[in-house]
Amino acid sequence: DNSYGSGWRLVMKKVLQAKHETEKAVEAWIEISIHDFRMVNGEKQINLIFDFVIPREYSEKKGNELTLTLMDRLQHHNPKYQCVITLDRSYVEEQR
Repeated sequence: DNSYGSGWRLVMKKVLQAKHETEKAVEAWIEISIHDFRMVNGEKQINLIFDFVIPREYSEKKGNELTLTLMDRLQHHNPKYQCVITLDRSYVEEQR
């Protein structure tokens, strides 16, 4: 059935769009990244689930502030977005 294929493509397009929006929201923070991105699309909300990787030297307070800022940015882009974020720390030295 071809409708299943087109429905799947639409879902993938929405997931990729949400991932792109999330990556754009963190791109100004060069030392920060996201990974393990997933999306669960519901009628009233869209859950964006991902790991938010910050440098190990950042305090817990700074990590929480950045997480809240990211959530605000994403909800500004789409009010249906609800973030389920796992804060992760980078333990690999960045090459400069």
